Amino acid sequence: MKTNIVLALGVLTLALGFIGCGAPAANTTNVTVKPTNTTAAANAANTTVANTATAPAAEGQVIRIEEAGIQVTVPKGFKFSKDGEDTIIQSEDEGVDIRFGVPADGDYDNAITNAAKEIDDYLTDVKEDTGKDTVRDINGMEGTSMSGTAKDGDGDTVVWNLTIIKAPKKPVLANIYAVQASLDKYAAGVKACLDSVKKL
Repeated sequence: MKTNIVLALGVLTLALGFIGCGAPAANTTNVTVKPTNTTAAANAANTTVANTATAPAAEGQVIRIEEAGIQVTVPKGFKFSKDGEDTIIQSEDEGVDIRFGVPADGDYDNAITNAAKEIDDYLTDVKEDTGKDTVRDINGMEGTSMSGTAKDGDGDTVVWNLTIIKAPKKPVLANIYAVQASLDKYAAGVKACLDSVKKL
């Protein structure tokens, strides 16, 4: 079991580059969905999905997280929804869960200090890997990452990784947690999703 968890963390870190944890977002009531096709006709077709809606993602749909000043592209085969004020992107089997949240106070250093506590909102038996947090560049934005293991609602062991992104307006907590089988199946899509996070 320990070997599988270590292997899972290694695959997660190598495959995804950065991943993270969700905390409550501030004043997010709608998600704007925009195809990546930038023609005038495509831009005119933008739609807004209500706070409680779940929509399947077409290839290249863009979600704007206005209060943070970032956007992220939902990969084909993934879906997105809102859970309270969190923006959630999930694999088709819901074995991979990516949550984006914006702390109400907008304080990046405070978000780093308190970030691991937010994982308790979604997972149990949370364990953080020992060692120093990793600071990295995320498309021109500073990010601080940490990782570990936990149990999901079904009691399955999952790996998690939390990245706090110093976005233009407010920091964003990006949380991913995944069971191994789903991570293996959807690693390319998760990496593409997280690589797409950029400034508006």
